[in-house]
Amino acid sequence: MEVANTSRVVVELTETRSWPVGEGRSASCLYVVVVDGEVATDALATQVGTSKYVLASKLEQSKAHRIELFKRSEADYNAPVSAPSPVTLERIGLDRERAAAADRGRLDHVRVRVLETGPCTPNIEIESAWETYWRRMCTRFGAQCMVLAWSGRGLVTNYHATEGALVPQLANRTLASVAGSDYRGWREWIPDGIFVNLGTNDYCCGHAPDAVDFARGYLDFAQRLAGKYGVGPSAMPFFLGVGPMTMAYNQSVHLAAEMMASAGFDRVHVVKQALLTPAETGCHGHPNVVGHARMADEIGSVVGRVLGW
Repeated sequence: MEVANTSRVVVELTETRSWPVGEGRSASCLYVVVVDGEVATDALATQVGTSKYVLASKLEQSKAHRIELFKRSEADYNAPVSAPSPVTLERIGLDRERAAAADRGRLDHVRVRVLETGPCTPNIEIESAWETYWRRMCTRFGAQCMVLAWSGRGLVTNYHATEGALVPQLANRTLASVAGSDYRGWREWIPDGIFVNLGTNDYCCGHAPDAVDFARGYLDFAQRLAGKYGVGPSAMPFFLGVGPMTMAYNQSVHLAAEMMASAGFDRVHVVKQALLTPAETGCHGHPNVVGHARMADEIGSVVGRVLGW
């Protein structure tokens, strides 16, 4: 949010679920609060129910300020997603000119699993969207980013092969766990590029889809996204990620890129990331903070070069 003409920002949040945060304490969620690019000293810990929380105080009223919230938890595999809570701003001034200037570009990002280090269960004290590679990359470019991330889901096969909707189905929903909640605002926010990294869960745990089926699934997903945004295949750059947890789907992604090129997608770029080193690895082979920082550099170098950012 962009605020101006105020020294204090208060929001009213309604939370529905409690998570353990250690030492016998619980919170509905933890949020990283970022004011003008600086992380606040303390995370915002909300409680179940409706309460008011101070996001920022002692702001210089003569200047416009940017306040961001980054959630410290994510949806675990097959976990339900609650309806969005209403947010009431007690006092806020919008600086539309500054907001427009900050919007350097837009990147749509489709990926699974945000951040995980041991222990392996969802933990709001160690997970943080602020530390992820997509946040680091988007902050570096000053870009708006829309992110779809769901643990265990794949392009044509999930981690648990017989369970749950696939990513192409989830991407079409406003609430990912609610079938039929079709998103209708596709053409109100059109990205400058789309980054997709799917395949880790497809090629995992004793199952591996046929490479042609996987590639066709990729092509179908790309065509659906382009159609939703109302752009031709040659108008939208697609970045297809490989790695860094496994290279098992490398050849399948390159086949997908070839199929997409034959179908008119002439701005497809395969972004191959180096496998994680032990120092970059957290729980179950997922990247830790060090791994996310390196991923942001690798992916960002390609995205920045192609989009001119």
